[in-house]
Amino acid sequence: MLQAIQYKVDFAQESANFNKLNILAQSGSYAMSQANAVQQHVIRLLQ
Repeated sequence: MLQAIQYKVDFAQESANFNKLNILAQSGSYAMSQANAVQQHVIRLLQ
């Protein structure tokens, strides 16, 4: 029984960590796409 509880706690921790890292990856990807868009806009303005 104790092992089952420990497994559930470990799973919950890993699931929360996975979700956190997934959100960080998505926000990083969004930031990069925004930086790219700004760069492209500046290039168009300079042409």
